[in-house]
Amino acid sequence: MLFPTVLQDFVLAIISIFFGLVSAISGGGGGLFVVPAMVATFTDPHNVLLGSVFVAYLVAALTGFISYARKGLIDYRNGIYLAIPTIPGVVIGTFLETSISNFEFKMGLGLITIFLSLAMYIMRTSAHESPERANQIQKSDKVVEVIEQKSIKSQNTKPAVITDVSGRTFSYRPKILTGILINFGAGLLSGTFGAGAAVIIVPSMVMFVRMPSHVAIASSRIVLIALNFSAVLTHVSFGAINFLYALILSAGAIVGIYFGTKIVFRMSQSLLTKIMVLIFISLGAYLIITSF
Repeated sequence: MLFPTVLQDFVLAIISIFFGLVSAISGGGGGLFVVPAMVATFTDPHNVLLGSVFVAYLVAALTGFISYARKGLIDYRNGIYLAIPTIPGVVIGTFLETSISNFEFKMGLGLITIFLSLAMYIMRTSAHESPERANQIQKSDKVVEVIEQKSIKSQNTKPAVITDVSGRTFSYRPKILTGILINFGAGLLSGTFGAGAAVIIVPSMVMFVRMPSHVAIASSRIVLIALNFSAVLTHVSFGAINFLYALILSAGAIVGIYFGTKIVFRMSQSLLTKIMVLIFISLGAYLIITSF
């Protein structure tokens, strides 16, 4: 089917808006609905649908990047470091696109998603907080979020400090090497299945790289721009993109992300983490159920 019907056009627009909304709120995960929905709705070749979705991913990442940059939540230096390994990963994954069954993809990604979500929630709720932090929270109407790790207290490394436009300050010491290794795998996963990168990248940036949730979601836009741009170029070289689908998906994603970023900016750190965990567990359960 080269051109979608009016009904398919409408369904595709709804899917894309939901994709943008979930991506903005959770930092990713909307793609896990887009790919299955596209495959179920359209009869085009699998690689063409994935190529079209990657264009929407790229537009969504760029839109989110602009929105979060205006809010001052992006850690540019560490975001670039974490983006580099996704490029070879997604290129290799694109060549492996047809080598893994749908059952293996959904079951494996579903289990990984649930595991990372639960681990992230446990780590964030049990994280050590210094006595001084409670006094800093409301001081001068500024929220100070400090990510502390017992294992690094003795280190002399300078913490990363991000202050957004509202005056909230986030201080943390990211474990970049860990993130680089994980993001190569996330790029490989995304290139192979057309989904799943953000589900791995965002929780990992919180749980393993040890970034605050707000900063992780915002900075992940740099990672996703690099990953999706590489994927789009690879699919273009194969001639595997339906640009009409890509246009509809991209337009709807922009609308969803616009409202999603406004919601995120007004949330507390604790509430945002809980919502992220709920979204990712739901996505993981959905994948497992639909794998049979």
